[in-house]
Amino acid sequence: MSCRRTPYWHIDTTLAANPIAEFESHINCTMVDNKHQTLLAAQNGQHTPQQD
Repeated sequence: MSCRRTPYWHIDTTLAANPIAEFESHINCTMVDNKHQTLLAAQNGQHTPQQD
């Protein structure tokens, strides 16, 4: 199978099922930093998600 570069990616319910199940199987709380605040905290002085 050859890979080609595309300007976007696609995920549907079938493709998402395994990563979602893996994520939900974790016993510990998992922090999701969708705004990348953990990377920017030193620059902007705001709290990181785990500090809130």
